[in-house]
Amino acid sequence: MAKHGHHAHKGEEVKVKEINGDMLAEACKNAGRSAPGPDGMEPAGMAFMSSQMYDSVAELLNKIEETGIWPEGM
Repeated sequence: MAKHGHHAHKGEEVKVKEINGDMLAEACKNAGRSAPGPDGMEPAGMAFMSSQMYDSVAELLNKIEETGIWPEGM
């Protein structure tokens, strides 16, 4: 960071609002075809998850946003 730190953004941290399972479900169901992620999953493929799964994924994403820590293996 010392070598290239002067290139880093120095503005205020952006705070995003929490998401819920319904918001995530809507985004997935309205997602067009796009390139899959590193796990091979396409966003549109997530349109078929259960409501409990959407809630769990939203909870995980909110925790990652809150702490800045990704679970190991992800």
